[in-house]
Amino acid sequence: MPNDRSIGIVPLMSKSNQIVTLTPNPALDCSCEAESVVPIHKVRTFNEVYAAGGGGINVARAIHQLGGEATALYLAGGATGVFLDELLDADGVSRKSVAISGNTRISHNVFERKGKVDYRFVPDGPLVTKAECNSLLKALAELDADIIVGSGSLPRGADDDFFARAADVAKQKGASFYLDTSGAALRAALACGGVALVKPSLGELSSITHKKLETRAEQ
Repeated sequence: MPNDRSIGIVPLMSKSNQIVTLTPNPALDCSCEAESVVPIHKVRTFNEVYAAGGGGINVARAIHQLGGEATALYLAGGATGVFLDELLDADGVSRKSVAISGNTRISHNVFERKGKVDYRFVPDGPLVTKAECNSLLKALAELDADIIVGSGSLPRGADDDFFARAADVAKQKGASFYLDTSGAALRAALACGGVALVKPSLGELSSITHKKLETRAEQ
């Protein structure tokens, strides 16, 4: 299911819009439960659930579940990449994957029943080449789209301006570019001036504006 970083989907739901979501660093998400999480000893888990994950993939799945249509475009490699493809096919989500030599990362979410807390383990992901990133942008340019949603982190090896280049592809296609990312990738994309909608967290917005921001207490 989409996590708390998934971009808002309400503006995307028009049937007339052709939507493509862009996920350069997807993940095979494993969620499970454990009675307690302790160091050194084996932690037995149960109720394992696997899902295709990553920012843009979560957006595409949510749009599909709400009756809309979107194509998920992403990098994928290895046996985990094949499993990712199969999970999206099982969900009925339109997809296009671009092959990489590395393995798609696996993230783990463990809910501890004893403490009623979540433990989230999220790896950096594979090391990608410039050629693989360029292939992803080329695939993006070849897809019909009115709206392009770039979401998630960048894999190791990707240049900080990846989403800025994706925004330029969108501009050339006459498509709107929506973005949900962070750090240097977010700053580079904003500097290019081609982002129609951005979804920073409070911390990210504070970093961009160089101002201390606080939420207003509910009245």
